[in-house]
Amino acid sequence: MVIPIPEGVGEHRTGDHPRAQIVRTGRKETIAGYECEHWLVKGVEHEIDACVASGLGTFTMSAGREREDAWTGALRDQQGFPLKVTRVGGAAVMEVTKIEKKALDASLFAPPSDYQKIEMPAGAPPPPRPRQ
Repeated sequence: MVIPIPEGVGEHRTGDHPRAQIVRTGRKETIAGYECEHWLVKGVEHEIDACVASGLGTFTMSAGREREDAWTGALRDQQGFPLKVTRVGGAAVMEVTKIEKKALDASLFAPPSDYQKIEMPAGAPPPPRPRQ
């Protein structure tokens, strides 16, 4: 099914969830062969230490939530990619162990040839699923 994505979908919604403050520490580390700089990202809910690399693309992590956390939005805005994230005063949340740069074949993003394409107008609900 092909559904047009309305403008503004996927953008950060501020509302009552303000952007985090970033403090660049200047402390550097090498993780998975890439140099990163530790940034303290201070949000309303918590503070994290993120070792951030540049040149690795944009980082987004919404995990299906309607809005992203303040720290992930702040990193996205700065175009930094975190290689290690630790909650200040707590345990590591995540750490990259391997980075493999390579081009992916366009066929990986194409639907299988036997799929039937159905186009829906923007904002229309998906059709009901057949009962089994």
